[in-house]
Amino acid sequence: MTRLSPLLPWVVALALVLLGALAFAQDPPGPPAMPEPAASTSSAALSTSAPLELEPPRAAPPPPTVERPTPRSPPPPYLAPQWGVGGRISPRYVWVRDAGFDPYAINDLLIGVHVEGMLRVWNDGPLSAWILAGWSTGGAGSSGTARQLSSSMSFHNLQIGVDGRYTLNRRISLLARAAPGAHRFRTSLASGGLPYSLASTSWTWSAEATAGAAVMIGAVGNDDWPSARMWVSADLGYAMTGKVDNKLRADLEAKEEQKRVGTTTLPSLSTSGVLFRISFSVTF
Repeated sequence: MTRLSPLLPWVVALALVLLGALAFAQDPPGPPAMPEPAASTSSAALSTSAPLELEPPRAAPPPPTVERPTPRSPPPPYLAPQWGVGGRISPRYVWVRDAGFDPYAINDLLIGVHVEGMLRVWNDGPLSAWILAGWSTGGAGSSGTARQLSSSMSFHNLQIGVDGRYTLNRRISLLARAAPGAHRFRTSLASGGLPYSLASTSWTWSAEATAGAAVMIGAVGNDDWPSARMWVSADLGYAMTGKVDNKLRADLEAKEEQKRVGTTTLPSLSTSGVLFRISFSVTF
């Protein structure tokens, strides 16, 4: 029988150890490689088709339009709202057709002069309103006779009224005027052969209404904002007064003498009639 060498087990063991060391030293195998995915049909279509056109973003709708009223242009300087004062003086003519006026005048003309002050209290564009206060005085345009005595008649009138104006342009205005008042008559008869005269004084109501136009003839200061304006105006209308009894008494201080002389009665008197006036005024 063949005898095994005693070194054989050691050689086998050494060989096994070397094989194990070699196996441990090698890298462990990695995971199996995954196959690359095939390009999808959609990706291929995108790569081969034309570039995609994108719509531009839509603009936001504009905000709703709010209609605003058109601002009014400022008025011309001569129409600017403002307070004002003024004064007026004018000759005054009334054509009187009342029979009670005949003893005092050959013609039918009552002549007077009128002065007044004015205050503007309202102004809206071309329209304005003035409050006025005035005084008139005058008498018959010619002397007359009654009962073979020379006669005379005079009057005084106090008024408070309103004057409305419409401005056409810088220089021309239309005007309308209405004024009630209180009217005082004084009539008298006199003769050189008498030591006294016969006289009567009476109060009654009055009213007048006229319309006309005013033209600016001058100004002081800036052309747009003058400190003073000068006007000439003409107006036509109607003046009315109440009818008064015309009883003339002796112009004596002693009542006994008055009773002795007595009373002379003339026709009732009223000076209503067509009124014409030319005025010069200044406004500030």
